[in-house]
Amino acid sequence: MPDMEGSATRSWWRRPKLIVPLSVLLVVALALAGTLAFASRGPNEPNAYQQLYHQTWQQVNHRFYDPDQLLDWENLEHAYDDEIDSREDALRYANQMLNLSGDRFADLFDTSNGGGLFNSLNQHGPEHATDQPPAGGSDEDDSTERPKAVTVVRSTEGIDYIWLRSFLVKDVSTMMSEALEATADGKALIIDLRFNGGGYTDEAVKIAQLFMDEGVIVKFRERVPATETYQDVTIRLTATEVITETTDPQGNVDTKSEPRLENLIGDKPVIVLINGGSASASELLSGALKDNDRALLLGTRTFGKGVGQSVIKLAEDTELHVTTMRVFTPSGHWVGDGDQQRYGLEPHQEVKPLSRSTVGGADDNQLHAAIEILREKLAS
Repeated sequence: MPDMEGSATRSWWRRPKLIVPLSVLLVVALALAGTLAFASRGPNEPNAYQQLYHQTWQQVNHRFYDPDQLLDWENLEHAYDDEIDSREDALRYANQMLNLSGDRFADLFDTSNGGGLFNSLNQHGPEHATDQPPAGGSDEDDSTERPKAVTVVRSTEGIDYIWLRSFLVKDVSTMMSEALEATADGKALIIDLRFNGGGYTDEAVKIAQLFMDEGVIVKFRERVPATETYQDVTIRLTATEVITETTDPQGNVDTKSEPRLENLIGDKPVIVLINGGSASASELLSGALKDNDRALLLGTRTFGKGVGQSVIKLAEDTELHVTTMRVFTPSGHWVGDGDQQRYGLEPHQEVKPLSRSTVGGADDNQLHAAIEILREKLAS
């Protein structure tokens, strides 16, 4: 787990060296006696908000995936000491510092009003389409207690459509299980990940299990905190288990396993719709299904965000997001950093959208192309 506040192992606050004549020590001590009765800290001690700023600096210093990008980072450690006297100051100056870190996705969030991952995706993800259901669609999840992340449209010819809007819902894998069970008697399936900017990667890993018998789902390479070394993590499936293998910098392998989720679609043909708005967890799922020959990808190249952020709870109801890992498809393809290096996933079949087409509408030529492919496959 990430280091929490107060876990720093060294004193970081610079104290000036004072040479005080012995003759005035008693006078100083008496003068301070009254002051100390009212003060909780000395004049050179950091206040809580300055400590929060430094905790942010230290976590990035210890955890950011590519420390070589932290140019002039040492000079930022105390750059704003004299400016920070409140929580708002700490948030403002910490984020100014993070803007200079080289990590596009680094942020210190105020979580007192429920911020965090939702704000991060909204600020840093690809452009999103208007969140309206596809034409003719009906939401399987009508609960007002859970965000509507999954929409199912049934077809009389047996080609069912599931729109997976987002991975930002913690139980979206459960919603997908319910959707797949609701379409169990269908003959083919279209999964729409267009304009899905991602969210929780563990939910994407769970959803991949619903489509696969066995094989590697994803690979991660993450920095070992407070070092310049890395460990590799591979998540793969067997018939009965999901196995996580972690290889440390010395080559030692730690293996953990747990029961897997059931493959709910068997060998049913699947097409996944993707575009430039499909990012992060969407690319993880698409890459797993593509590399394991479990789905055909149709549309246009994805966004290209193959980096992951650790979420670190800090003091004062704040939450730090910092990039600590790279994410690779089972074949070892890195889709990019979501910024200057964006490679994305190429579809098996490229179909560019018509201008001003509506997702799921009568003019959605990508969806219609997927339906025609599945019709031909079912007829053969």
